[in-house]
Amino acid sequence: MKRAYFIGAGASCADGFPLTAELLGGIIATSLPDAFRYKRVVDFLQIVFALPLPVLTAAANAWETLKKEGRSAERISPPRLPDISELLSLLDILIGDESVIATTKNTELLTEPISTREMHRIRESIIRALARSLTDFATSASTTARPLTADLFAESLGPDDTVMTTNWDLLLDQALDARFGTDASSVGTDAVIVRNGAERPVLPRPPLYKLHGSLNWLYCLRCQMLFVDPTGYVGDRGFYHSARGSENTCRCGMPLRSTLITPTYFKEYRTRHLANIWSAAQQHLAESDEWIFIGYSLPRDDVHIRALLLKAWHARRDAGGAAPHVTLVTDRVDEATLARYAGLFAMTCVDSRGFREYVAVATP
Repeated sequence: MKRAYFIGAGASCADGFPLTAELLGGIIATSLPDAFRYKRVVDFLQIVFALPLPVLTAAANAWETLKKEGRSAERISPPRLPDISELLSLLDILIGDESVIATTKNTELLTEPISTREMHRIRESIIRALARSLTDFATSASTTARPLTADLFAESLGPDDTVMTTNWDLLLDQALDARFGTDASSVGTDAVIVRNGAERPVLPRPPLYKLHGSLNWLYCLRCQMLFVDPTGYVGDRGFYHSARGSENTCRCGMPLRSTLITPTYFKEYRTRHLANIWSAAQQHLAESDEWIFIGYSLPRDDVHIRALLLKAWHARRDAGGAAPHVTLVTDRVDEATLARYAGLFAMTCVDSRGFREYVAVATP
């Protein structure tokens, strides 16, 4: 029986990584101490969303607590922080409309209207801060030990399984590479695998399709080559200037760029590598007897994911296959998530044990 696993942020949460709702805290924690690179991010949050410095500082402190001590706090972001999907969607609308936000002057900030060009820069700075914060989080002293849950999950998989995810982190990349190795076929496109250290043999393995890009990808805008490091957080380099011959320069001499699809209602999947990966993911979904969603809430801004699932579902049906058995694995059962699944699938089995307990039972 072929199985397709769809992994969301709730699965990474089992190994201490942040949820989507907590990412703005990381952006703020990166931006506050580095005014040279991220002053426009802090100014934007203070001016447009009227967030005072004490609120921003509290969010940054909560993020640092999560990074150092793990998931001991109930909340990472103070309630006044905007949702990151709505924040980026707002910027996308204003940029698309070529709108200008007329800001009001106050005693603390004397500003000019924020132009469309400046909003482009603000958005880029937000994504750069997000990539930097996640890279710092993943490589901090408290999180560099091998994550038990991701390793156990890799041990439970066979070559006929398929894994796809919207996560940018490398928990699954590292766990699967440790057991099977990595080649271009396991990425889903004609990627160049770049590894620090000796090459290693690749065993038959399940592919890992990263539908929203990854923090171990670097992409050339000229020759369109995609470089993938199976274990290293190199994607952050794509936001900085490079010199010829440096680690973030392509063989053709162009600077390499990161490929990260951000949480917004206006996602764009432009590169041919993402098109290849999405096509392979749809094919494997259509061939799989069981679809297992782990820690994925099917958020409303993931409309492209919904379309992917519907296309695969109907392709399987039209080919004469039975409807796949759908399971949602989560330890955060809520009515809104269940309603979204019910609206897409005729029946979903809910496993409320959570990712850690699920793989502990599934591992042979």
